[in-house]
Amino acid sequence: MRNILIDTDVLINFLRGKEKARHFLESAVQESVLLCSVITHLLKSPELDTPASRFEGQGENRIAKTKGQGLGYEDKKSRININKTQYFAPVTPEIWEYRIGGYQVCEKWLKDRKDRRLELKDIRTYCCILTALERTLQIQKEINVLYPKIEEKLLRK
Repeated sequence: MRNILIDTDVLINFLRGKEKARHFLESAVQESVLLCSVITHLLKSPELDTPASRFEGQGENRIAKTKGQGLGYEDKKSRININKTQYFAPVTPEIWEYRIGGYQVCEKWLKDRKDRRLELKDIRTYCCILTALERTLQIQKEINVLYPKIEEKLLRK
């Protein structure tokens, strides 16, 4: 058996670092759970009665199969095209790029419905999703302002 000399200051700093990392990870998990709860709540909220985006254009309401057929986000016009003539607008790049669980929410919803015709219920649902994501981003910005203050208090303990 070997004798190992341990520098207590090094050990304390190491453990403090682990504790900070643990607090940070716990906070990150709590924030993710909170955001999912916020989105779920918002999807049932009367705040969504007035959608942030509209469905516009003429056509069959059919989601294109490929980008070449018009499916995708058009940054210059702040809109999500479902085909060459129909789209949801206005939609910010932040909403289009928003991810949950590694999936780009807006794109995933459309990809799951490729070559299908959107009914009125589908259009309303997608408008609600866009509105909920917009509101979630607003709430997330508010949380991000408060988060460093909360984290600082947690780490001081």
